[in-house]
Amino acid sequence: MVPRTTQRPTLSQALDKEIYQIVRKLADDQQYASANKLTVSTVYDWIKHSNSSLKRRPKKLLESCIERVLDVLKSEELDDADSLEGDFEGIDDSVPPPVKDHNIMNRSIVRMWANPTSATTPRENSPMESTPTDPIHTIPISESMNSPAKADRNATGEPKPKRRKGDRGPVKELDRKPPTGVALEDLGGVDDVILALNEAVAMPMCYPKLYLRRGIDPPRGVLLHGPPGCGKTMIAHAFAAEIGVSYIPLSAPSLVAGMSGESEKKIREVFEEAKKLAPCLVFIDEIDVIMGKRESAQREMEKRIVAQMLTCMDDMALEKTGGKPVIIIAATNRPDSLDPALRRAGRFNKEINLGVPNEQAREKILQALTKKLDLPEDLTTEL
Repeated sequence: MVPRTTQRPTLSQALDKEIYQIVRKLADDQQYASANKLTVSTVYDWIKHSNSSLKRRPKKLLESCIERVLDVLKSEELDDADSLEGDFEGIDDSVPPPVKDHNIMNRSIVRMWANPTSATTPRENSPMESTPTDPIHTIPISESMNSPAKADRNATGEPKPKRRKGDRGPVKELDRKPPTGVALEDLGGVDDVILALNEAVAMPMCYPKLYLRRGIDPPRGVLLHGPPGCGKTMIAHAFAAEIGVSYIPLSAPSLVAGMSGESEKKIREVFEEAKKLAPCLVFIDEIDVIMGKRESAQREMEKRIVAQMLTCMDDMALEKTGGKPVIIIAATNRPDSLDPALRRAGRFNKEINLGVPNEQAREKILQALTKKLDLPEDLTTEL
């Protein structure tokens, strides 16, 4: 082959080198597989529509540089083609080179697959039969699925959905049976309170049809108030054990939640559960914590809690509970701090005051406290 005698163009300026990189990038693209297909106008338009700083250069300067770069690339491609032709000189294209067979092993394996009976037929007096082999221990699929790596995935291999915040799984069913270990006989000096509770709570619980027949709306709530330590909570537990109905004891602070709307939801759930368990007795201790006066409430949540309690108590009428009574007993030592709407008729319209006991009540309290004690015979509890 005759070598070329033309002088190869060169790039000397820095601008030419920048454009050279751009043209090489375009030439490597699938649309322009070779620099011969690129033109000056094509490269110039690409530079103008790109974010390159070269688009601020004069048009004539850019076009002259692009033309020099294209000449260089074309000459390089020609040199590469000449070198490839020189490498293949002397090779006769008409006679293909002999192909060596390197696939002997593969063909032998294929022949073994085609004849499975010979491989599986046991040979007589084979020395391999007496050779003991260790059993291969396989891992059951159930064990592999129960591995720690698979514990957070479903059977299909997909990750299990994350549990939402606040979702604590299935709620454990609470025991709503009457309390045990306490009775009215263990109390002393509260005869008047027990008599009032019999009239306001025991009669509607035991004879609800009598109230429906006569058109009498029984009390839906009874408020026990008195100084701390006078036995309000003990009386409620003992009375629930005496009449033997479903009993839901609550502490008022437990109904308060941090998130907006959760407190009202808890109150609704308590009253819905009481409807299902009716006849049912609900006891709310320290009710003044959540049932304060709305005009002095500092937050809107406190007002919503009071409004929710009033609405739920209005729904506890015998006509709305299927003739099965639901009565609420509440205890507080600050009755004046309660919202006035809570103490009107139809809600906590029955109030029982546990004041300071008189001499007769004190004597009965002393007898109840010493009933299980081994006292001397000459000791009396009379005052």
